[in-house]
Amino acid sequence: MSIVQQLIDFTRGNPLLVLAALPVVLVVAKVVHYLADSSDLRSYPGPFLAKFTDAWIFWTVSSNRWSHSVEDAHIKYGPIVRIAPNHISIADPKALATVYGHSTGFTKANWYNAFSEFAAKNIFNTRASALLNPSLTEHARKRRMEAHMFAPQSIRAVEPISHSHVNELLRQWDGLISRVAKAQQGGPNGGHIGATTWNVQDGRVWIDCMPWLNFWSFDTIGDLAFGLPFGMLKSGRDTAKVAKSAEEGFKAIDAMSKGGDALVVEEEEIPYIEYLSARAERNACLAWLPPVWARVVLTLPAFSGYALTGRKLAALSIMAVARRLANPNPREDMLQKLLEARDEEGKPLSPQEMSSEAFLLIIAGSDTIANTTCGTTYYLARDKRVQAKLQAELDGALASVDSEVVPYDAVKDLPYLDAVIHEGQRLHSTVGAGLPREVPTGGATILGHHFREGITLSVPIYRLHRDESIWGPDAAEFRPERWIEASPERKKLMMDAFAPFSVGPRACIGRSLAIMQLHIIVATLFHRYDFTLQSDEPLRVRDSLARRPLEYSGSSPTAKLPKRPREDLEAWIPPPIWGRRNGVAAVKVERDEVFWFDDGSVILEAGKVAFRVHSGVLSYHSEGLRELIDDGPRPLKMFKTKPEGSPSSIPYPDPMKLKLSDPPDELRYLLRIILFCKASVQMPFSTVAALVRLAEIYRVQALLDEGLKRIKSCFTKSLQVYDKVEKKKGSTLMSFVDTDAIAAVAIARLTNTPSILPLALYMCCQLDPDVIMNGVARANSVVDQLSPADRLSCLRARAILCNDTHVVAYKTVASAREGANDACIRAINKAAQELWSYEDGGLAHHHALQNWDAIIDRVAGTCCHKCVALLKSGAAKERRAVWDKLPKMFGVPYTLKA
Repeated sequence: MSIVQQLIDFTRGNPLLVLAALPVVLVVAKVVHYLADSSDLRSYPGPFLAKFTDAWIFWTVSSNRWSHSVEDAHIKYGPIVRIAPNHISIADPKALATVYGHSTGFTKANWYNAFSEFAAKNIFNTRASALLNPSLTEHARKRRMEAHMFAPQSIRAVEPISHSHVNELLRQWDGLISRVAKAQQGGPNGGHIGATTWNVQDGRVWIDCMPWLNFWSFDTIGDLAFGLPFGMLKSGRDTAKVAKSAEEGFKAIDAMSKGGDALVVEEEEIPYIEYLSARAERNACLAWLPPVWARVVLTLPAFSGYALTGRKLAALSIMAVARRLANPNPREDMLQKLLEARDEEGKPLSPQEMSSEAFLLIIAGSDTIANTTCGTTYYLARDKRVQAKLQAELDGALASVDSEVVPYDAVKDLPYLDAVIHEGQRLHSTVGAGLPREVPTGGATILGHHFREGITLSVPIYRLHRDESIWGPDAAEFRPERWIEASPERKKLMMDAFAPFSVGPRACIGRSLAIMQLHIIVATLFHRYDFTLQSDEPLRVRDSLARRPLEYSGSSPTAKLPKRPREDLEAWIPPPIWGRRNGVAAVKVERDEVFWFDDGSVILEAGKVAFRVHSGVLSYHSEGLRELIDDGPRPLKMFKTKPEGSPSSIPYPDPMKLKLSDPPDELRYLLRIILFCKASVQMPFSTVAALVRLAEIYRVQALLDEGLKRIKSCFTKSLQVYDKVEKKKGSTLMSFVDTDAIAAVAIARLTNTPSILPLALYMCCQLDPDVIMNGVARANSVVDQLSPADRLSCLRARAILCNDTHVVAYKTVASAREGANDACIRAINKAAQELWSYEDGGLAHHHALQNWDAIIDRVAGTCCHKCVALLKSGAAKERRAVWDKLPKMFGVPYTLKA
């Protein structure tokens, strides 16, 4: 009998003993794994249980204390903490760019798999790796298809829709205020509107703001994303109609997408916000469990009905897509743009993808804005000084605005409002936990610590936003002035640690919409109403994934809403001025002759040259410049007419000034492309490289793609193309010189484009050793250099290529000599002597890919056609063998073509 059979028989005969021994076996396995330390993480401190199991983080998330528990761990153990066996949390701003930034190779962790309601992934839970080519990943495809939904002109187009729902919120709250007078005349002192409550006390009406802000946010995004609101504001209830069966919804989509008749689908009402919150919390818990354990947990009472709830939530977006397919609506909303979106091959999103992306829109676009607005309202209601200061700025800026809802253009540049919103996002980031990322192949070094590939890293936003070394000793206080008073150095430090929308290529794609919504709602509410708290208790939140203020409790922000008299709006107080220089002498700069427009709204200073341009054009083309402009210092507000009681003279403001570290000539060419769309048919490599560097830094995706296409046209993956461009030192798109290979390697590393590397590094090997070691200076004196690893790789490859060059020559000549007559042998020997002579390059320059055709053609007249063909085919075969091994020679995970 085999040992295996004996174990099976023992298990069957002693089930209770095996069951009792199972926990011991699991504990021993965890301890052995910890002691083995295959990931080199044992030296990092953290909660004791987190060293062995994911149970610690599962417990903190299920207890709704994720961000707080991780912050407590960092306060106790330091900036680098082990919060799970394979998970390190790094509370340092320097880690943000590495873990979440562009072209670092980090990918989303398995944790995101728990957030899949559909077979098709959406832009949030897509985890495709970007190691081979960023432009080909599924995430990049989705982001490009959806980016136009959040372009500035698209956001402005939907502003009227947003206004209509703010108006409905004002109508409800104004109606509540009227209850005060009725109560004083003997009417009721309290009551209900739908599921919300109100009561009149001390001449004021008291409500819980959180549900109302949720209703407003969900109605708004429902209208934008699905083409119709939920009706929550009008009913005062958390309710939405969904298909009883998601499967029936997909059948309806399939029928209507094929031109069939619309199917009648039975619907039901569900408490959508309640379901959505519960689903998100359960997802965040289950995400930390292995799949087997997750299935076990789903059988527990607390998680019963989990799958059914998910299907009901998904059914809402499924039916929204079905309705739009049945009744095409030309209205400019986000659902219409999803339907119109096409990828690079002209293909639309599939019905599953559209439903999945629409579902994500309702989560990311409603819950997050409502939470941030509620948190900001709480802090303003608690601090009357800050509230009064904000209202004074709003009163001055909106004195001539007659609309009930504040237009975005009227408030988007108000400095104190900006500071209030920034401070609200800092203290109440909707996502405070660090979203997990996996270390890429080769590992990563952060803050001097090397982490192996496959390890999960995260940067806790909640902790960064409260770090006293960044925000000062009053980091826990709501003080908007910190954003105004900060020196440029301090402001940069703050912005480096400020990540309410995350950072990098997977940051919130709807950032522009969120910023517009926050400006409109905060400005409208505080321009119209006074707020106070019924209790001074701290704001309590449920903190699993999103940090949600608790609803329907005395600790939620409760507002008194006496409508503010319009005559109060005549008061004018000049807003504070951003960007004080603190006595630092300004560097004298010269205006650029071409890019200086007198009505430009932003000045870009690069070195000693200043460019004055229009911010709207820059924001449209460049995501990076848009963020700098959105977050940059604001000038003094300019008033068209002098308000009554204002100073006798109001200074004209300077446009916003942004200091950039880029060379002026490189920035000049970037502006030429962005503003004038003028690009030469053929450009020198130096110009293309400059554009690619700036396009990567400022995220000008179209320009980045165009620049990389030009570089790839010369630093190619095809041997045949290489022969052509090497002869002409260029292609139809780009010219180059040999030393450009060093900068090409840097571009490939910067943009994570490995197809450029094999040929670029091969060409570096042809350069003098001193150039390989010291680099090449650009026209602006910046030196392009190879990394130490690439320098060492090139020096080693030179020796290999020198040998390969002689092997190619020997094998080619030897094979052609076999069976050749005397005359042909003499001709072949002559060609060999020309090859082996070290004059004019010869074989001395490690040029194993040297094209023999010209030399062979010179002896063709004294050699038969068969031997000439043998020489050429032999040389081509041996050169191709060298070409094929270039990626391995330089350690590049890429395959070249012959």
